Amino acid sequence: MQPLKPPEPANTGWVSPWSRTRSVNGSIQSEARGAVGNMEKSTAIVNEGLELGNNLSVALRKISNVVTEVFSYAQEIGAATNQQSHGSTQMARATTRLNEITHEITSAVEEQAGGAQAVVRAMERMREMVQQSSSSSTELAASAEQMSKMARSLLESMDRFVLEDHHDGHRKLGGTKYALAGSHR
Repeated sequence: MQPLKPPEPANTGWVSPWSRTRSVNGSIQSEARGAVGNMEKSTAIVNEGLELGNNLSVALRKISNVVTEVFSYAQEIGAATNQQSHGSTQMARATTRLNEITHEITSAVEEQAGGAQAVVRAMERMREMVQQSSSSSTELAASAEQMSKMARSLLESMDRFVLEDHHDGHRKLGGTKYALAGSHR
């Protein structure tokens, strides 16, 4: 019989703890570098979004100023059109009165009927022109009123916007409460 030998050590794939620690540390550092890179990209995207929000705020202020100016002009046009319409009405009355006087003159001077008829035709043409002017003024007044209503409606629509500033909450634009819900909450 032969003496017993101790068993030979088997290849168990054993790795020293230091070797494993180095491998884990390398993996953590690699993931940390990736996370820092992603945070830098995210920060750049957020900064770009904030800049776009500021640009939008400036654009809305400009729009608000233009709408306010258009509204003011529409009111001035409406007032001027109303005055013109009133003047045209007075001119129509005066023309009607002139027509009446012309007819009186025509009946008093029958022998000069040819000349008087020419005057009557001229007065009729003048009356028609005044009536056309009066009708145009009325249409212009209606258009100005419609523009004024549209400007008011646009201002009311703009009042629904709310700008949110990432530092101090809500802001107003151009004296009205325009708002834009920010995505940077």
